[in-house]
Amino acid sequence: MSTTTPLTAGLFSTNRFPSENTNTRVTLYLPIGCIIFIVRIFLGLQTFVAACVLRKTHALRGLVLRVMSALLGIVATSSGEKDESVRVFVANHISCLDHMAVDLIRPCLLPSVWDIPNVLRWLFGYADLGVRSGRGELVRQARLHIKSDDLPLLALPEAAMTNGKKALLRFSSWPFEVSDRIQPCTLRLSRPFFNVESTIIGASWWQDTLWFLFLPCTIINVKWLPTMQRDENESMDSFRDRVAQAIANELGIELSNWTSADAVEAAKKYRQETQRLRIAQGTPSKPTTSRTLIDPKRMDEVAMRIKQSHPTVALLNIRRDLEKTKDMQSTIERIKNGTVKPISTAEHLSNKKSPGSSPNEWHSLYEERKWTMIEENRAKYLQKHVED
Repeated sequence: MSTTTPLTAGLFSTNRFPSENTNTRVTLYLPIGCIIFIVRIFLGLQTFVAACVLRKTHALRGLVLRVMSALLGIVATSSGEKDESVRVFVANHISCLDHMAVDLIRPCLLPSVWDIPNVLRWLFGYADLGVRSGRGELVRQARLHIKSDDLPLLALPEAAMTNGKKALLRFSSWPFEVSDRIQPCTLRLSRPFFNVESTIIGASWWQDTLWFLFLPCTIINVKWLPTMQRDENESMDSFRDRVAQAIANELGIELSNWTSADAVEAAKKYRQETQRLRIAQGTPSKPTTSRTLIDPKRMDEVAMRIKQSHPTVALLNIRRDLEKTKDMQSTIERIKNGTVKPISTAEHLSNKKSPGSSPNEWHSLYEERKWTMIEENRAKYLQKHVED
């Protein structure tokens, strides 16, 4: 049985800063960013008022809000041809402001899953279509909406945010039950000069929003793909998969069989594992950076946990990298980006040198042979367990 999860498959990011260079840039930008953030808080209040005063279907509203959103650091661009006759369009989900970006280009409504006042729901472009009453009620009210309302519906059928770099989550089928004509669109997000992730696993929506206001600029490109029509004898699931494949092909990524429920479960396990590691390291908040504060026995335990998720990487490699990073997630990220390569135990044995007279060299040899023995015994145990 495969132990791959949406997290280990790379669908979600675990670090806001993918590289040390990004971390350095953000640190240098911090004083300016704080000033910009405070100014944008007040500007956001004015944007709020403008959104309340101007009608959603008014052309002036879109122009005013696009300018004010740009001042807030959120720039929405568009490419491709919009089909004004389509009543439902779907997109991939990469940030908490996906709906806002699409709405700035093409006014629309997104089904709301939150119990909020009607004024706020209208202001932010949400529609109460009975999501909390079940799928059947959602489909029924959505069909009524597209017949009676001028505003089309936007669906984010992944129902969970990913980093948009590896694969799409399996689409929910409800939008394809609502209409036989769907216009797919792709969302891409970029941040000039700052390669900061739009979201990380386990983050809340308000944390992601603060980064939008803090950084100089975030560009969200909406690309409209050709409208797709459900064939006469085509099943709803086949139509759904065909639309999802069109979006994946445009993004240059794959389709996955994981659902939003799998994403929620992966986030839950990640938080539990992170909390467990922090307790093991004796740090209630951030992971320890000092090499002398971590007990080697606990580091061995962490190495074994990483080995379970990344069986192709030798334990010795994992253990040595943990000695450098002192952090489980940093080591996992280094495995994913290829810094820690999946070198086999046999390669370690063929490449090892005879120790000299130095105690450090003898200790290094002892550690290498110890982890080699653990690796071999683990492989034998797993092989015997599978055969039985």
